[in-house]
Amino acid sequence: FNAVFFRDGQPFTGLAYAFDSIQTNAARKSILKSGGSIYNNEAYCNFGQPIVAATPGVVVSIVDRFENQQGHRKSVPITAENLAGNHVMVDIGDGHYALYAHCQRGSFAGLKVGETINVGQPIAKIGNSGNSDGPHLHFEIFKESLDPLWSTGVPFVLEEFTVLAKAESADMDTMSVTSRDLDKPVIHRSAMPEDDSIINIAHL
Repeated sequence: FNAVFFRDGQPFTGLAYAFDSIQTNAARKSILKSGGSIYNNEAYCNFGQPIVAATPGVVVSIVDRFENQQGHRKSVPITAENLAGNHVMVDIGDGHYALYAHCQRGSFAGLKVGETINVGQPIAKIGNSGNSDGPHLHFEIFKESLDPLWSTGVPFVLEEFTVLAKAESADMDTMSVTSRDLDKPVIHRSAMPEDDSIINIAHL
């Protein structure tokens, strides 16, 4: 994202460097399973997939009370309270926090505020809650506030990922994707994926 919000004349860049992660099918032609409806969460390739911790840290907030939107239909009105939907916020040290947003309600597997988590630990499942147009994970790292919107977003890198293709366009009416495969997959280390990259992240 590249967004700036203003309050009392002061700029906030809490969403800077955040990204939304979705999943295509094996053919990289759609984010739906075969024959699914765009209004059915179960039809999406990533719905219910586990979310694992990207960093170690201490859980400082868990919100687990919002219903899922229905696929690409916002059946639950959006308010300031439910923008991130069900989510986990983790203190990762030095005044920095990680946010995992739009999770499924009831998917936090006994996670508790104050609990220390480790890299690769399952912490929730991908859902479609809050300000969401379809099942996905919103992830960001920010500082200077416990409110991810009214804060400062910070850049971060992934330890390793492989770029398989570039998504050139998407049709929101069908959830189909037009992508271009690279001549050969390219491995990146300690980098951030570029916009519209179709990547594979090595299992943690």
